[in-house]
Amino acid sequence: MSNKSVESVLKHMEANKRFLLSSKCPSIRTIDQATPLKIQSFSANNNSLKINNTEYKLGVYRKYSPDTLPPIVQKMNDDGGLPDDLDEYGFEDKSGRNKLTPGDVDLRDPRVVEDDAKSVGNSEQISIPDHEEKLEKFYRLLDQAQGFGPIVRNHDHRAPKLDPKRLERCITYFLDDTVSFHATKCPEFEMARQISYDKLDNDIKNLEAKLQPFYSRQDGEPPPYESYIQVTVTTGAQSHVERVKYSKKLHEALKYLSARFFGGREHPVIIKEFDISLNGIIRFPPELRLQIQEMIKGSDIQVVQKHMAPILVTPVYRLTLLVNSDADLQCQILREAKILSFREQFGYDVGTEAYLNLKNQFVHKSLVHPNNWTDFLFIVKRWLDVKKPVGTCRSFGIVDVMMEDTILEKFRKKFKGTKGGRNLCIYIPTKWGTQIKVSTVEDSYRMAPWVLKFEILPR
Repeated sequence: MSNKSVESVLKHMEANKRFLLSSKCPSIRTIDQATPLKIQSFSANNNSLKINNTEYKLGVYRKYSPDTLPPIVQKMNDDGGLPDDLDEYGFEDKSGRNKLTPGDVDLRDPRVVEDDAKSVGNSEQISIPDHEEKLEKFYRLLDQAQGFGPIVRNHDHRAPKLDPKRLERCITYFLDDTVSFHATKCPEFEMARQISYDKLDNDIKNLEAKLQPFYSRQDGEPPPYESYIQVTVTTGAQSHVERVKYSKKLHEALKYLSARFFGGREHPVIIKEFDISLNGIIRFPPELRLQIQEMIKGSDIQVVQKHMAPILVTPVYRLTLLVNSDADLQCQILREAKILSFREQFGYDVGTEAYLNLKNQFVHKSLVHPNNWTDFLFIVKRWLDVKKPVGTCRSFGIVDVMMEDTILEKFRKKFKGTKGGRNLCIYIPTKWGTQIKVSTVEDSYRMAPWVLKFEILPR
């Protein structure tokens, strides 16, 4: 197949399939990097990337011998691995979370970064004597459970002859060290012994796992397990797992994976929907350029402006976010978006003047009470005094299902020449040869049941 043919195929191939094909066929990697890449949706977390419907999640997998695997480690392994690094003794090392490398996009809340810095080392703050005392007790109770003979595992605790309350009481006897000779006569005794034994055995393994790093450091010994970086690739309900030797920190491994996907691209990567809700670091390769059509779930646009704007080659077409202050409204990313949709942080209200000064063609404000009649009135008055281009639109998500007729009737009475239209709308003529259409639209898909909309239309 010629290079042109390969390029044509790649251009229309789903992004994750392109990544896979490029990894399996290194000979086409140069062509892949020279072919524009389009992505439907992108989001990131501290240890993961989600591209379209496929998530790549990294974690540290710990491999014990089967008979010594602690249940807490088993659960962590099943969930994709430990989300933080491990040091040479087995202590969790969170320092990689906040390591910045060239190309990274830092979307962290500065206050959270400071809190994380203060919490470093907290994983080592446990009481060793208390844990050792508890461990000694568990071993003693385990020996006691074993002392009644071999554990028989052919009982069914759902069998009618076993009374659930008596079974629970018998288990308590074992765990509280109050087993009496009388208890051995209960039909539930053997099942209670089995359940208690398994619980104590699991508790011992979990407690020893907590103490293990301290003992390893004290004795200068490595942990009793092998460590791997696990990559879990999930598409829909299907998952695929790969493991490699733990030779990189997690943030370095994620950086490597990101570079395989996005590194060396000759054209900006086009992303239709980019989720900016992450309070963390996106591990992008250096010199990556993005063309983003829509940013969603933004909670700190000033952080986004500072760290994402430098890699954007065009303004964002649509922006959906939470506005926290008037300073947010001054951010270039916000002001240049053609479509702006926002709601206000609790305790903050966007001032009427600041709202009216927004230059975006479409602005939607969520969760507005219909009592804000004065603000609605200001919009019409301003548009009657100041010429606005055809297509300008302002809308509000109204949190009152009974508002539609009331607000339109107020506008009819307030402005002369107002004409009624079909489907809950009115038209107010301007001196500019245009008209302001005021309408209400039912919107059951949003938190507000009605949308009040103002549009500049040709007359």
